[in-house]
Amino acid sequence: MYTYINELLTASEVDQIAGIVTKTTFVSGAATASGAAKNVKNNEQLQFNDVQLQNINHIIQNALVKSPLFREATFVRHILPFMVSRYLPGMEYGWHVDSPLMSGGGGTIRADLSMTIFLTDPAEYEGGELEIESDSGLQKFKLPKGHAIIYPTTKLHRVAPVTQGLRLVAISWLQSFVKDTEKRDMLFQLKALQEMLNQQQQGSQVHLSSQQIYSNLLRMFCEA
Repeated sequence: MYTYINELLTASEVDQIAGIVTKTTFVSGAATASGAAKNVKNNEQLQFNDVQLQNINHIIQNALVKSPLFREATFVRHILPFMVSRYLPGMEYGWHVDSPLMSGGGGTIRADLSMTIFLTDPAEYEGGELEIESDSGLQKFKLPKGHAIIYPTTKLHRVAPVTQGLRLVAISWLQSFVKDTEKRDMLFQLKALQEMLNQQQQGSQVHLSSQQIYSNLLRMFCEA
C-alpha cells in the first residue's frame, strides 16, 4: 500500500532545489485547497506560475524517469506538476482526504496516488509528520531528504503541526493505468517475484510462466 523510494533525489539535486527555492516567493497554501480541506490547510507553497517551480519540476521528473521502482509501483498514466509546500512553526495541514479529481498542467486527472518527496531532513524540524489512517492503525512518516513516499489518495491523512524549524516537501498526484489499489499491489509483488526468478532461474519454465502471468494480468487490469 505504501511505496518508499529511498534517495529518489540525490543530495546534489536536493541542494539544487534548495538553491532555487531561495529565489522564489511563497504564498498561502489555502488558495489551492477545496471544500473542507480549505479550512484545515495552513501552510505556504510556491506560486504555480513561478518559472523556478518549473525548474524544480524538471529536476524531479528526470529523477522519476530513472526510477524503476516508481514505474513498477505506480503504473503511472498521468502525473500532475509538483507543488512545493513549506511549513513554518505553527503551521499544519489538518485531517482531510484529497480531491478525487485534480487539475494541473492543462488537464484534469483522477487522483489514485499521492506522492510526497521530503526536501528537509527530520533533524531540521520538529513535528510535521505525515500521518495516514490505515486499516492497521495510524502510520507516521518523516523521511530523510531526497526520499519519497507514495500512498493511495483515498486515505485520510494530515501533516502534524510543525513546532520548530522548517519542513519543505514536493507533492503531486498520479493517475494510474491500474485503478484498483489491491491489483496494483498484486502486480508489484508479482514483478518482484519475476525479477528474483530472472536472477536465479532465468529462462526456466517457472520464470517464463511468471512473465506470462504478469503480462496477462497487467493486460487484464489496465484501463485503456
